[in-house]
Amino acid sequence: MNREKYVLSLSLILFITFISCTGISSKLGSKEPFVVVVEDTTGEQYLWAREFFDSLGYTAKFVENSNLSQCIEGIKKGDYNLLAKKIIITSDLRKELAFTTNLSVDKQVLVQRECGDTTCFYVDDLLKMEGKSIYVTSASPSVMRLENIKHEIGADFEIVETPHTRCDYLLEMVSNGQIDYVACDYETASDKLEKFSNLDIKTEISFTQFKAWAINKDSVYLLQQLDSFLQKKVTMHAIDGLNKK
Repeated sequence: MNREKYVLSLSLILFITFISCTGISSKLGSKEPFVVVVEDTTGEQYLWAREFFDSLGYTAKFVENSNLSQCIEGIKKGDYNLLAKKIIITSDLRKELAFTTNLSVDKQVLVQRECGDTTCFYVDDLLKMEGKSIYVTSASPSVMRLENIKHEIGADFEIVETPHTRCDYLLEMVSNGQIDYVACDYETASDKLEKFSNLDIKTEISFTQFKAWAINKDSVYLLQQLDSFLQKKVTMHAIDGLNKK
């Protein structure tokens, strides 16, 4: 009799646990494993995303993809559950994606070779972009910004979208003289200055903008959980930064 009670109790506990986990998974808007797209599986963003899903006890499959256009479409279609990569928030992207709490601020810049390099014309004013070809990665927020600049100042320049080329490759092409101008965010460009010391990123083409992770607009509960986690991480990151000073 006691054995039967024990088996019954154990079965009840397992059933409740299963229902509880299923309920949470349903709230998060996906079945395991959650598919997370990252720039690479070595950086801070990847580590934060892995820690987030580990804290919930869920399995996450990490996929490397630096093509922003593909990432956005994957999030919208449900192929990816989370884009764990800080991207600049724009009004157009807000119509397509839901963004987490702000993780950092950034601005968009024009990347070119240093002033004094005789192989290209140095652009230190947006009006001087007239007649130039500006390269950008497809679906980059820089595309919209460049289009707006065209309308704002009436400049006629070419916007060249590169669907299959990563931004760091475009920066290398500028450094090598294969192309002259790239528009991207300051954080990405500044990270490459040590490697490509002849690059110049002084010419700003936007105001300061927020950056965050992105998910499907229907994943309301997942967004709530991410915001709670990321707010703590951002706070701790800021404290660590102050302690190092």
